[in-house]
Amino acid sequence: MNDPTCLCKTEMSPGKKRFAAVFSNLVQPPILDIPVLLLINMAADGGAGYAVSASVSLLFATVLPIAVVLYFSKKTGNDDGDIVRREDRIFPLAVAGLIYLAGSVALIAADAPDVTVAMMVSCLVCTAAVIPITMHWKISLHAMGIMCAAVALTWTFGPAGLLSLSVYPVAMWCRYVLGKHTPMQMAGGTVLGAVLTSAVFFLVA
Repeated sequence: MNDPTCLCKTEMSPGKKRFAAVFSNLVQPPILDIPVLLLINMAADGGAGYAVSASVSLLFATVLPIAVVLYFSKKTGNDDGDIVRREDRIFPLAVAGLIYLAGSVALIAADAPDVTVAMMVSCLVCTAAVIPITMHWKISLHAMGIMCAAVALTWTFGPAGLLSLSVYPVAMWCRYVLGKHTPMQMAGGTVLGAVLTSAVFFLVA
């Protein structure tokens, strides 16, 4: 895909690079989903108890996807918990999609709150959408994940949920200065994440 923007080539101090790498890891979608799922499960009123819905959602949206990322990160020669090459992301994304599908089924079977099911389905839909895109273009999964979290929190808590977007500019700066994404790739992830997650929450939650 033709991208008029480019990767960052600026040299950084070791301290800034270390900060960018650590912060980037902390806002990976599966890690970012941990506080999000704990909060929306706590606020939701569903048939399943908090312990059940929180445990099931955390297993399928965070624990298993994190394991997938770490495994394929090492397998593809990356020690920073990231899968850098676009073509190396396809199979891990497909595995993650199957995990999210299983998680959606498990949450529905457990009578979890609608908002929790919507969050898991959003992960599934977003992952399914980025697989064909990633075959040609390295869209930002970090941007998509942050928008997914923001939509879920705003749906659950109202305008207060928008405070979660405070991590967005810092996260995008980190991804850019680390040379992981172009501005257009980050913008694409932002728009796609916001639109798809909003649609899922409107239909499911």
